[in-house]
Amino acid sequence: GCTAGVCNAAPVCAAPKAMVDGQCIAAPSCSANPSLCAGLLAYWPFDVSRSSTATLAVDIIKGNNGTVPNSVKQIISGGIREDSYNFSNSVDENQIMVNLAGGNILNNLGGTVIPSYSIAGWFKIKNGLGGPIIAKDNSCGGYPFLLSVTNNKLQFIIFDGVTSGPGVVTTVSQDVADGSWHHFVAIRNYTSTDKKLYLFIDGLLVSSAVDTTNGGQVSNIDYISIGSSGSGGNCPGGENYKGSKFNGIADEIGIWNRTLSATEVSQIYN
Repeated sequence: GCTAGVCNAAPVCAAPKAMVDGQCIAAPSCSANPSLCAGLLAYWPFDVSRSSTATLAVDIIKGNNGTVPNSVKQIISGGIREDSYNFSNSVDENQIMVNLAGGNILNNLGGTVIPSYSIAGWFKIKNGLGGPIIAKDNSCGGYPFLLSVTNNKLQFIIFDGVTSGPGVVTTVSQDVADGSWHHFVAIRNYTSTDKKLYLFIDGLLVSSAVDTTNGGQVSNIDYISIGSSGSGGNCPGGENYKGSKFNGIADEIGIWNRTLSATEVSQIYN
């Protein structure tokens, strides 16, 4: 561009970085396939190289950084790319809360602005353990996603806050609490021709459910909680760390404002 009559060449963004919303950033799952960055709203890699004592879970896309009570740092070595985040220790309230200020685009997930969306990430958990991996929950109304391991199975749940029952639930049939890393992609596709939830494990579609929410409205203004259901009855906003806890390890979590294709899911997993 040109400034005060001085023109410079356009910036070059080369691997392992990729252009996201005009910024050249290191997005691990996008660097080899830059098109995967389209619609990427948040990405938490949980790497020590991107953390600090004040900001423990850095969102490298739009700065929706997550913090924990008392800044109890739980980033550990041995992640998918570099490091990972450990929720499976004796330290209480080491869950991550992402404060979404008014007007934050992530508050549009499940509403008319972003009816379709995708959440992806990695997790590892031992047999018999479980809990919420990531949620945008709100005990005072609906919510666009709750990803949780229950009875050794991964569930993807949404709720409109109106319809009676547990909301729309899709559950994998396989046991994922085996102490190994597993990749998940949870998709809500809400169009005029297809209204469904889809759940992928390790690159493969393993479960789906028809979206029966009332008018398709499942958005809220709650925090995003990672490693916890989060709301604990304090709403709107869910400004605390109460609720169910995840007793495992998580890594490389991202949120898109669109439906990822089966090919893209495979690319991210591989």
